[in-house]
Order: sequence, then structure tokens, then C-alpha cells
Amino acid sequence: MTGLPSGDIAWPPASCEKPYQRFTEWGAWWSGSIHQLSKVYSGQYGTAATGAVLGTARYDAPFFWGAPVDPSQMPIREHVPIAGDIAATSANLLFADPPTLKAEDETTQQRIDDLMQDGLHALLLEAAEIAAAFGGVFIKVDWDLDVADTPIAQAIQPERAVPEFQWGRLRACTFWTEVAVESGKVYRHLERHEPGVVFHGLYEGTGQRLGHRVPLETLPATKPYAKVVGEDGAIPTGLPRLACVYVPNMRPSRTFKEPALGRSDFSGNEKPMDSLDMTLSALMRDIHLGKARLIVPQDFLLQAQDDKGKGAWFDLEASVFTPLDVLTDSGGLRQEITMVQPNLRYQEHLGTANHQIQQIIRGAGYSAQTFGLAQEGTSGQQTATETHARERASLSTRGKKLLYWIPQLRELLEILLAIDARIFASGVTPQRIEIKFPDAVKVDQLSLAQTVQAFKAAGAASLQTLVRLAGLVPDDQVDEEVARIEGEAPEPAVPAQPPEQDSEDEGDSETPPERGRTAPPTT
Repeated sequence: MTGLPSGDIAWPPASCEKPYQRFTEWGAWWSGSIHQLSKVYSGQYGTAATGAVLGTARYDAPFFWGAPVDPSQMPIREHVPIAGDIAATSANLLFADPPTLKAEDETTQQRIDDLMQDGLHALLLEAAEIAAAFGGVFIKVDWDLDVADTPIAQAIQPERAVPEFQWGRLRACTFWTEVAVESGKVYRHLERHEPGVVFHGLYEGTGQRLGHRVPLETLPATKPYAKVVGEDGAIPTGLPRLACVYVPNMRPSRTFKEPALGRSDFSGNEKPMDSLDMTLSALMRDIHLGKARLIVPQDFLLQAQDDKGKGAWFDLEASVFTPLDVLTDSGGLRQEITMVQPNLRYQEHLGTANHQIQQIIRGAGYSAQTFGLAQEGTSGQQTATETHARERASLSTRGKKLLYWIPQLRELLEILLAIDARIFASGVTPQRIEIKFPDAVKVDQLSLAQTVQAFKAAGAASLQTLVRLAGLVPDDQVDEEVARIEGEAPEPAVPAQPPEQDSEDEGDSETPPERGRTAPPTT
């Protein structure tokens, strides 16, 4: 058991310096804030404990968002929030439809279903979006009897966690929050998770130093913890494991030396996204400069009396202008109103932007069709097979992410059940939950019905197999559906039997003539 820090150390720790820089950069793209992007790439986010500029990305080419702005001119800078679209799309691919969770007993199954309906499904969507943006997400489990009668799961961004990994697995983690800043003093609440225990501590320090530990009762935000922690600031969980998990987005990371950290969907896309913003800004600048303007003679300008030297204006709403006798047909300046409006290069700009968007989406591992972008040869209604082929990249990326989500989600569910049984005495049994994710591409019902009909007509599948293939009822109700279909099927008609001839007439019977032919006449 390590516990909370006991001395005044640099905060965040030096081990988190480089990851936090990238988290700040990716967080600016995810937020869609042009102010954060400008601060990140112009180095205005301050310095870390080592003196390095936070958020400054050193690339061979300068960034559009890092260029200085001339205060004498109105800057035209537009932003395309494609980073937020990528993160949200990633979450939708994973958890738009909730996974199927199965427990061994009915009590635990009912509790799992209640947790999913009470906010766990929404939390998974939130956590998946954070993971796509920052390369991973921490999910910790808390409880508060005054707030809820179930465990509370929270998604934590990596820039608010100091993880400790061993063999690629999370063995301890310290979550921290700045709860107050008063007169240059920074108060931080540290929550350290270790197997079987959670420590809480309040520290008074500065912007770069953790400082010394103060009682939890010092601030209202941490005062409730003082009633439940022990002398060492610990709360026992009764679990042989941590009360939190780390879910990597994908691995390996192309940025961090720590192999356990995940890879962001934005990693390697920072410069293309910056170039996309530059393209859109150029288009908006052309639109601004290409506005229609009037060139009018000096005599047409209006000037208020007693305001000479203060400028003049032209009345756009005037219906009649007095003709002047200084107009000449040739050889002189014609005193007339002229409208000037340059041609806009919008097609060139939009073509460049579309190419850049395709590049960004492909670099993140997705298909353009997933984002609603039309592709050549796409027209009319598509079958499930065609949709699957066009979204192959997105489905492959989804499959990779599920490889990391399934084991951590199973661990999270077991933590929730263990705390639920210990703290809330719900009667559930902590156990490994079976997890099944639905298909990302929905099967076209008409195509599926035709497939079922073809198998039935060919006699290539039993009725039970056909019902399971149709997928209209759960697997545990297939036998009931088969019995119901067999019970509703009409009984087959019994063929009519030909009448039997009397035995006494059998000797007098003659062989009937062949059908379709006339019997030869009798001589």
C-alpha cells in the first residue's frame, strides 16, 4: 500500500508532462474552440514544471492556428469541427445500440438491466467519445447513499489522472481536481485508487507544486469525505482489485513511450485538420473580399452640413440621382455609378476541402460513407452487403476498438456488482458477465426474408434454423416460436381415394382403351 504523496512535489508529475501536452492539443481540437486552438499553437497555455511550453507541437511546417494575428485587421479564421465529429462517430459505432449483457442468475440479470437503463449506457457513449479524442478513458466507480441507491460510474479524461501501469495493466491510479484557487494558492483534491482501498486528500500548493496536505474539512467540496475516511484518509472497498479501469482507444500508441496508453483518433491528423481550417478560412476571405461594391462619383456622396472633413456617405436607398452636365461620351472620366463584384473561386476551395476531409477521415481509420459523404457509384437504396462493403474501414476500426472495450467493460461490470452487493446489499452475485455487441450494419429485412424463403424452398434448413436466421425473436425463444408456427400451420389435405369395384364384376371387366386413342371396331 503506497498511499497519497507526503511531500511537496511537482504537479503534475514529470512523467505526465509529455502526455499532458498531447492531451491539451487533442482537447483543443475536440472542443472545437478557436480560442483554445490559438492558445495551443501559439504557446499561450503557460509552462509545465520543467519549463516546457504546454501544448506546443513542434512540426516541420508551421501551423495555421499558430500564426500571429495583426491587431489592425479583422482576422478571418474559420474552424471545421471535424475532430468532434470523428469522436462522436466512434462512440456511435460502439454504443449507439447497447450491448447485450447476460448474467447467470435472474437477480443479477435484473440489476444489470436496471444499471443500463439508469445511465450506464449513456456513460459508455460518453466514455467512448473521450477515448477516441484522448487515446483512452478512465472509468471509476463511486457510491453515495445520499445521492443514489446504486453505484455511480464516472468517465474521467486522461489529463486528470496519474496512472501507474505494470505489464500493460493498470495497478494504481491517482485522480486529481483543482477545487479552488485563492490568493495564488491552488487547492487540489487527490483520489488514489489501489486494490481494496481508495485514498482521499486535500493539498494546498501553487500552479506548479502540489504543496502540503491540509484537512479535508478545509473546503466544502471535500468536507463530505472527512466523515467516511479513516485516519490515513482511506476508504476500504472490500475488492481484491481496483475500483477503476482504463480503456485504451486502440494500440499501439504512435506518440507515447508508455505502451499501455492508447492512440487517439486525432493522432497524425493534427496538420491535415489545421490545413482544412486554412482552406475554409481562405474561402471565407474570398467571400468577404468578393462582396459587391459600388464606385460612385464624388458629387453623389452626401455630407452633413457643418461636418466637413468628417467623411461622406452614399445613400443606397435613394431612388433618384440628379444627372450632372460633366458627363462626356469619350475621352474623359464618366461620372456614373459602377458595380464591381469579383468572381468567387468557391469550386476550387470546396474541391480542396473535400479532398482534405477524405484524407482526415481515412487517417482516422473510417470510411467516408460513415460520415454521410457520397461516393462515386452510390445511388438508390443499398443492401446490407453493399453498405458493409462501403463501410469496411469503419467496421474494421470498430472491431479493433471492441477488442479493448470488451475485457475492460466486463471488469467494470464486475466492479459495479461487487460494490452493489457490499455497499447496497442488493443480493446480486459478482460474476463475469457475457457481453455481445450488436452488428453495426443492420440487415435489410426484405433481403433477409428472401434468403429465408430460398432456404425453405430448397429444403436446406430446418424450421428452427430458419427462425433463428430471421432473428425476430431472442435465441431462448426460438423453440417456442417453432412450436407456435407448427401449431398455426394448416393441416395438409387428404387425397381422395378411388372407389373400389365389386368382386363379382371383376371377371366381366375389360381392359380400357389407352387414353387419347379410339378402340378398334369389333368385327
